[in-house]
Amino acid sequence: MKISIRQVERDYKALMERVQTLPDYQIDLTNRVNCYSCVNKKCGHITKTKDVDAGTTPMYFWCEMCNSRAVSSFYNDLAPDQKPSYEWYRPDFQRFKKVRGNQGIYNHLISGGLEYRQIIVDGKANI
Repeated sequence: MKISIRQVERDYKALMERVQTLPDYQIDLTNRVNCYSCVNKKCGHITKTKDVDAGTTPMYFWCEMCNSRAVSSFYNDLAPDQKPSYEWYRPDFQRFKKVRGNQGIYNHLISGGLEYRQIIVDGKANI
């Protein structure tokens, strides 16, 4: 069941108020990176991400090399010489409206969860 636009507006407004006022969202993001280690022993690649907004990120991600499960380092930088290839960000109101029919994604986002996007530098993926 889709959530009404009016309810999305209320939820989004409440989220933005929490983001602006709660201490959990008032963190320094300057060097906030996380590493996800591939569980595939043949691969073992580390996918590095950075947070551009404060919020919740998942414990599991996917390996950008072999698509296996990758596990969070809980913000320990396991690859200091590697540049992040993905960034976590808070989507805008339009995105919230688009996902209002998917209860799982909507609940994640409205609870302060972030989405990811690939970092592109000079027209190329930052892998």
